[in-house]
Amino acid sequence: MKKLGETIFRSLLYLFAKIQLRKNPEALIIGVTGSTGKSSCKETLVAFLTPHVGEKLKYTGSGNSDIGICYEILGLPVKKHSTLGFIGTLFKAFWQVLTFWEQFDVFVVEMGIDSPYRPNNMTALLRIIRPHVGVFISVGTVHGFAFDHLVDPTLTGEERNTAIKKLIANEKFNLIRSLENRSHGFVAHDIVSFLPSEDLKNVRIIGTGQDFSLVEGGNTLQGFSGVVKYKNKRYTVEIPNYVLPPQALLNLEAATKILDLLKFDLDKSYRMLPTLLRIEPGRSSILPGIEKTVIIDSSYNANIDAAVGLLHAMRDMTKHKRRRRVVVLGELRENGLLTQKIHEDLIEEAVKVADLLILTNTEMLKYGIPKAKELGFAMNENLFWFKNGKQLSYHIKNMIEENDVILFEGSQNEVFLEFAVEQLLANQDPSYVAGVLPRMRSDWKKIKSQIED
Repeated sequence: MKKLGETIFRSLLYLFAKIQLRKNPEALIIGVTGSTGKSSCKETLVAFLTPHVGEKLKYTGSGNSDIGICYEILGLPVKKHSTLGFIGTLFKAFWQVLTFWEQFDVFVVEMGIDSPYRPNNMTALLRIIRPHVGVFISVGTVHGFAFDHLVDPTLTGEERNTAIKKLIANEKFNLIRSLENRSHGFVAHDIVSFLPSEDLKNVRIIGTGQDFSLVEGGNTLQGFSGVVKYKNKRYTVEIPNYVLPPQALLNLEAATKILDLLKFDLDKSYRMLPTLLRIEPGRSSILPGIEKTVIIDSSYNANIDAAVGLLHAMRDMTKHKRRRRVVVLGELRENGLLTQKIHEDLIEEAVKVADLLILTNTEMLKYGIPKAKELGFAMNENLFWFKNGKQLSYHIKNMIEENDVILFEGSQNEVFLEFAVEQLLANQDPSYVAGVLPRMRSDWKKIKSQIED
């Protein structure tokens, strides 16, 4: 009965969302998907489009699942509802259809999937919304556990990693397959090998370096500052107080080429980018720490590709002015049977950069600690482990030295590295802390209050 009720709820919610979308039949819809970097790609597009579309630009906030996208379309708060709350939500949705008329010319929608099956796959999302332009920015093994049963159980290591990525890539690529014009689809070059070659005809491949590249600058301890080149023209990029991993250049390239496709003024977009780009807390932000330390806070969530990118950025940011590098890694969740490989691969990269390596949570204890020891790190000397971010928060101050550069990277649930980040902030004003750290809403605080230290 509960399953039937949820099916009816979803069907009606989809219907209301589609009716609401039809109020703007001429609007251009841009869909963004990927295993990682979806939000940052969406925000880059929003920043590029805002100078040209202004108030006629709509974009999703935190909702990227089937229900979340419906809530975003209908202008409802994106949050979890109990079974008893379904009826009230449907009434609100119906009321929004009758009374809420939001006019927009462009809608940028983040489209996340975590399963090969409805309602958590791309097919379900495409029943709600059909983009005219699509961006597929990355593929990784996040949510790979949901695809494990589709892979030969005898496959291990890199063979299994490739097989899982191929399944995930093909599911997410349904966004590009759905486009009426494949030339309006943009796919990162490192995804190509996981897709059938016949599917890629007319698709625009980004990240090859052939017509878009970084020609000057990069990440510093003050933020990103550089120059990119596109069609023999140079554009200055200034993103203060944030580290841009290599994937962020793909975001810039996708936004640049979509703006070019739409015939908008790229000079204006790049000029206004520093003031319009909105990056959520805990997504590689640079924060001033105590004792003249610099914090790179990527505690919102984690995956191996983003983590490795930030490790490389950290190395480059500190190579001219040598500072001690402290790397804090929480476990990487939802990787299924690849969990051991993912953690060991990450540790192999971390030990190349870290002077001090701090690990948290169960998977890092099982796989991270043994791998780090194998690679020459010594427990309680330059290698430490804590149960979670909350337990670490009681000790982190005593482990830090003046002028350290400290990278925090970890998944969400049960990790919560922001507990430790907060202890190191130079500015302890509550309003500042609430503004720069992730998961500071009351609902998250309630969840975190139950974490054992």
